Amino acid sequence: REVIFRLETLASLGPKSIQALRDFLASGEDVSYGYNRTVRVNGSQPNGTVRVSSPSGRYTNYSSSYGNPSSGYLVPPSLRVGLFQVAADVGGDEAERLLVDSLGMAQKGGEAAFLDSLLQKVAPDQYTDLALKVAKDLLINPSEESLNDYQHKSHLYSILTRHRDVDFAKEAQDLLITTDGKLDRYALNYLNTVLKADAVPLLAHAHNDERIKNDWERQSLISYIMRYTGQHPQADQMFLEIMRRPLDLEGNKKYYQSAQYTALNSLAYNVDKDTAVKRKALLESVRDNITDANLKRAADSAGKRLEYRINPRSNPWKKQGGVLLHNGHEAGFTIDAEPHLNFSGPAPRQEIRLFAPAGGAAGLTTPLIIRNVGGTATTLDLRSLIPPANGGKR
Repeated sequence: REVIFRLETLASLGPKSIQALRDFLASGEDVSYGYNRTVRVNGSQPNGTVRVSSPSGRYTNYSSSYGNPSSGYLVPPSLRVGLFQVAADVGGDEAERLLVDSLGMAQKGGEAAFLDSLLQKVAPDQYTDLALKVAKDLLINPSEESLNDYQHKSHLYSILTRHRDVDFAKEAQDLLITTDGKLDRYALNYLNTVLKADAVPLLAHAHNDERIKNDWERQSLISYIMRYTGQHPQADQMFLEIMRRPLDLEGNKKYYQSAQYTALNSLAYNVDKDTAVKRKALLESVRDNITDANLKRAADSAGKRLEYRINPRSNPWKKQGGVLLHNGHEAGFTIDAEPHLNFSGPAPRQEIRLFAPAGGAAGLTTPLIIRNVGGTATTLDLRSLIPPANGGKR
């Protein structure tokens, strides 16, 4: 509260405070209002780890429940950030110049992103080129100050994404795979967000990169690429190749860890009607290649979601029998002549009865009953859901 009061007092001084702000900011000093960050390192404890304080001491969290660079802050994460806000509140040419100079000298992603956001409000799009230059320079050549900030790259890529900059795509591709063979998720999200379907060739190239050793990393790339099936020919071709190759479950690998499952599960993303039609055709073209029971269910589920996108009035989930997961167990169900729906499978389970009289909804005489086996029954009268003929309230 005292910090906020003093910052507000500075702002109330108006333009007279700008020189004092400039002098302090030029010194490079700062005070963090964050917290002591802890990290896990190898230690002698029984579990092999021990918690120690970060070498950087108090950590400045630029994104927290108190705000972030895009929306502003209820409580500034550091003194420098608070002074940037004071300058923006004071306004005027001198304050604007202070913010511009500070952006040009920014060494941390959080500060650069916040200054870009403030300047967008002060002078929309006037300093976009400067913000992009600072973000790109810091991504390629991180400052020493940024090395202990795990959010640094996130904020810098947010600047590129905010301005929909595509010129950094080649550099982001080079940064996509880290020196230890992992994916840089910030670069991945940036490419996917700004390039959309045009990111497919870059992501496919990364997918085939031998530096990636972790199967989960490749699965992530497959997931992103498959979001553009029906929109990019290379994504279509990759889907067909994945679905036509044998299912690899060696080394206790589960079906949901397979490339086939990832490809099928990704078909529901980023889909409009035209895309759904194309994806449905692709899916049907590989049906005969799907022999695993679990993958068949995944394909059926994907097909139903696509069918619904094509025709929202359809009810592709309507069944006369089949298999579903219930309470973590696989349970069969059938609809008999009454008709009602019976679950069968390991306890705990439920019995659900659905009554559909021949006369239609208007002839409903029996409610829906949900009964816990060995427990109590809950009754829902479906007639209560039918609006009265006169349009009034029931």
